[in-house]
Amino acid sequence: MKKTFIVLFLLIVYQSFSQKLKIVEKPIVWDSTRIALSIEYLKQRHGIEQTQPTIQPKMVVVHWTAIPTFDKSFLAFNSSALPNARKELQNASQLNVSAHYLIDRDGTDPNYQTVKFDPGDEFMNKLRQKFKKLRKDL
Repeated sequence: MKKTFIVLFLLIVYQSFSQKLKIVEKPIVWDSTRIALSIEYLKQRHGIEQTQPTIQPKMVVVHWTAIPTFDKSFLAFNSSALPNARKELQNASQLNVSAHYLIDRDGTDPNYQTVKFDPGDEFMNKLRQKFKKLRKDL
């Protein structure tokens, strides 16, 4: 938890010295397998039964990964199903992990939006605007 706060603090400090945040859309695979696994995950883990894998987010979570490069992080998230190497997570679900945004270790532009969202999704629109303005506001 302490590492998360340190990483978040450093990200905020870095972004406060920059003027503009460039976000590039680089979507991960969002195929029928990921959709089906997402719907299954929502039902099994959260008791939510629905036909589309959508949620109303309640918070934003910042994670640090041990993966050393952006390209390798993107590849880790890109597959719809968990790879065999992630056996510790397979009991929870076969759904692969993902993130809406990826920021490279050095924090330099561009930053990548890896999960598309519904243009009518008010929460994600607000999140994207805050993400873009973060550097100017702090």
